[in-house]
Amino acid sequence: MGVNENFYENKQHGEPDFPIRLYESVYSGFKDCYLHWHKEFEIMHVLKGQADIYIDGVIERAHPGDILFVPKNALHHIKQIMGKDVLAIDAIVFDLDLLGGTERDFVERSLITPIAEAKMAVTQIVHPEDPGYSILIGRIKEIRDMMKEKPSWFQVMVKSELYALVFHLIKFGYLVSREESYIPNTKQLSMIKKAAAYLSEHLEERLTIKKLAEKFGYTEYHFSRLFKKHTGNTINGFINDLSMNRAKHLLTRTGLSLDEIAQEVGYNGASYFIQAFKRFNSGLTPNKYRALMTKSQQ
Repeated sequence: MGVNENFYENKQHGEPDFPIRLYESVYSGFKDCYLHWHKEFEIMHVLKGQADIYIDGVIERAHPGDILFVPKNALHHIKQIMGKDVLAIDAIVFDLDLLGGTERDFVERSLITPIAEAKMAVTQIVHPEDPGYSILIGRIKEIRDMMKEKPSWFQVMVKSELYALVFHLIKFGYLVSREESYIPNTKQLSMIKKAAAYLSEHLEERLTIKKLAEKFGYTEYHFSRLFKKHTGNTINGFINDLSMNRAKHLLTRTGLSLDEIAQEVGYNGASYFIQAFKRFNSGLTPNKYRALMTKSQQ
């Protein structure tokens, strides 16, 4: 996943003239979905396993069958519930421009533009027992099948199913005006994005909460509370996640020694790094992880 300095996912989803893409993802103890945001709308369908999914400070425990909606520009990430089944999720990511029309178009003016400008909000999670679920999942599966099979003129069916999906979200009360829903504090979200990026850029320094709070003009208590609210993670937990994810990347993509990797991810020597790695990875050592990943890639 490519993310820039503010955790913006700067990858292209689909083609320029048809900006939509299907992702079939499987997460295990060796793979995470990092904190990020993007300008596209995202629909997730949980197929297997359980996860805590964080969307602009709201935490949802997702189970098989659940549908999750991630608005444009929402800060989000996925944390697999360890000890459960491997987590499998289908995700449809698309630019709302795909559904756009002219300024005189009623649907564009009254629906698509308000969604893009965050003047309308979508319910974040729909469970199998919720009203309209069977219709919503039917539309989502049809889009997924069209994206996988790509028959002639599949683009027409995909767009029509997206419009039908939006209609039914409105019909069953899952898409409403902002006056009827929670409005996230965009100033706070912007600050959290910058703080998360700053932590990533200075990971080797192991910044204290006090220094970080001072940099962004908050007390330690207030900053810690806002960070947990918007990311679903404590600052120290977030730093540990960053360290482990970067360490795994370095273990599998480079030939760096454990001492060198320890320094890169903020640990004072290989022994401390090995102990931490084992603690956060069910007793697995860095060398064992490297060997397993090398074998799986052959």
